[in-house]
Amino acid sequence: MDLPQSIFPVINCSYLDANRDFYRELFGLDVVFESGWYTLLRSRTDSNVQLGFVLANHPTVPRELGTTTSGVLVSVIVRNVDDVFARAVEMNAKILWPLPGPRPHRRSLVAIAPGLSWPRRSP
Repeated sequence: MDLPQSIFPVINCSYLDANRDFYRELFGLDVVFESGWYTLLRSRTDSNVQLGFVLANHPTVPRELGTTTSGVLVSVIVRNVDDVFARAVEMNAKILWPLPGPRPHRRSLVAIAPGLSWPRRSP
C-alpha cells in the first residue's frame, strides 16, 4: 500500500488574500505557493503542517461543493493558546468562544477567519 506523505485541507473561499493573511499572521505560517487562485501555507517548524486555500469560483473546485466552504472547523493545537488569543484580539478576529471556552478542562477558543470558523486549543 502506498501511504500518503501528507494530507492537508484545501478550503474553497471567496477571500483568498484575507484568509492567507489571517493564518500567516496568527500562526506564523509561510506562503510556500501562490498562484492568484490558490495559496498553500506551511509551518516553519513542521513541513507536514499545511493549509491551502482556493478561490471558490475557480474551475478546479467542483460546482457540487457550492460557492464557499461552510461548517468546516480547522483545528490548530498550539503551545500557548493565551498568546494566540491575544494576537487574534489584536487582529480584530471575531471570537465565538472566548477563553477558557465551553470545556474548562481544555483551554480552547473559536475565532473566525474571513469566511471561516475554527477551534484552537492548547493540549
